Amino acid sequence: MCRSMFWNQTNDAQQIDAGGSDLYLFKNPCRLGYSAYQVDNTTSCLKLSTKRSTYRKARSDCQADGGHTASTKTPEKLALLVKLAQGVYFWVGMDDRKKNKEFVWQDDGSVLTPLQTQQLFMPGEPSHLTDQDCVSVKAPETGLNDRKCNLFMNSFCEIQPGC
Repeated sequence: MCRSMFWNQTNDAQQIDAGGSDLYLFKNPCRLGYSAYQVDNTTSCLKLSTKRSTYRKARSDCQADGGHTASTKTPEKLALLVKLAQGVYFWVGMDDRKKNKEFVWQDDGSVLTPLQTQQLFMPGEPSHLTDQDCVSVKAPETGLNDRKCNLFMNSFCEIQPGC
């Protein structure tokens, strides 16, 4: 079942009378282990890792599962992931390992825009200190931070609905 607090489409829904309140059960468009969330008019299937790993390992685990480390291209998507993370550090699907100071999103290979940098990173970040080529969030903070890729933290895997 999709989490109705984020899933607001009523197609594929079954209405249930709950003593004066209408509840809707939705068909989960995601595979087992993933939950569906709607943000920015797009449905995402997300799963928070149960173990901490390096950025490279988190990325390869998500790719092996048919997806990518979750992207946070808008403040709304970032806020959703922070809420779901419940206070843990987590990797974001973006790095500048190929070209310093040019962060690239894993999901589509696009480059981080100046507006995204302003909207998504914490004040003073990215700092571009030595070897800080990967990006993370420490929930409940609501901004991105560039970090060393060999640190261990959780991650969200993201796949397309129906995958």
